[in-house]
Amino acid sequence: MLNAMVHHLGAIIRSEPVPVGTNELGAIQKVVETLTLTGRIITLDALFTQREIAKSILRRGGHYLMRVKAVRLSPRPERLD
Repeated sequence: MLNAMVHHLGAIIRSEPVPVGTNELGAIQKVVETLTLTGRIITLDALFTQREIAKSILRRGGHYLMRVKAVRLSPRPERLD
């Protein structure tokens, strides 16, 4: 199950099932597309640090903070948007 939550409330506002044998990447776009993101900051784990996810958030008026693992860093990290 992939959950979207409001951190300061500790409340889950959207859930999307993750089919057996897959991971959350297949569910994240559905969640992003159903939430009101305008002016919101979305935080995501390293699994979701992908260009298409970043673009989806920006298209819906949101902002993002994505965790990046050290193995993905280059001498000059680039922005995902």
